[in-house]
Amino acid sequence: MVVRASKQKESAAARRGWRIGLYSLFALGIAIYGVWFYNWHTHETQKLATLEQKLNQPPVYITLGDTRLHAPVFASSAASNVWYMTNKSHPIHPKNYTPHDLVAVPLPTQPQLTGEETHVRAVVARAIHRLDTAAKQANVPLIINSAYRSYSHQEQLITESSSSLYDTGTRTAPAGASEHQLGLAVDFSSDTAACRTSANCALQTNDATWLATHAHEYGFILRYPEHKETITGYEYEPWHYRYVGKSLASALYTSGLTLDEAWPELQRAEQELRKRGEL
Repeated sequence: MVVRASKQKESAAARRGWRIGLYSLFALGIAIYGVWFYNWHTHETQKLATLEQKLNQPPVYITLGDTRLHAPVFASSAASNVWYMTNKSHPIHPKNYTPHDLVAVPLPTQPQLTGEETHVRAVVARAIHRLDTAAKQANVPLIINSAYRSYSHQEQLITESSSSLYDTGTRTAPAGASEHQLGLAVDFSSDTAACRTSANCALQTNDATWLATHAHEYGFILRYPEHKETITGYEYEPWHYRYVGKSLASALYTSGLTLDEAWPELQRAEQELRKRGEL
């Protein structure tokens, strides 16, 4: 009987020990969950407060002449940005930058264009398609005379050719400073039999006039306009168009400013967004 009582006591003690252990684990779990929930709640509260603070801040505007537009929350100083500006004094960084989203242009190209030269960035291809649809309705037949060119290809053209077409003066950009390398620039020509078969391409006056009047509606700017040579560094090129998106293209068209003239204002807006922690 004494042995049985002793075993019963041991069994009861063991059960109490198990219960105490389970209760302890349960209490520890609740404590850990409480700490986690507190940290999560604090983090989410801080996020909401930060978001509310940002929402209560006045928007950052870009002012171009009499036009004012909201500054988008992206870095215009990144080569992948459609607002990126390059010229002879502002080369592309990195110099061998290659767009990751090149696709074939949705228009016929002159026969000498092959491989990479028949490509542009995807966003540009979509805009070209919309522009060409409108151009056809206006009886403006277009063909692509030049599209993407890599750093090495631009360098090769300048090195191998003695023609002024590829000099580094006022007609063609040096390697590492060409908008064609960004995948955002195209040279348009009128779609003629001579251009399709022999690369004897030119942009007819009527077609150039239509482009100059309507290209901004599809996100393109005439990059090197007449009477702006001292600002852009290049001669007037009625065929060279650059994609920047509809909002900026329309603002530049309305204000009469070039991308070079707008660049300080774009940088100012980017710096302000960075100071506010929105980039």
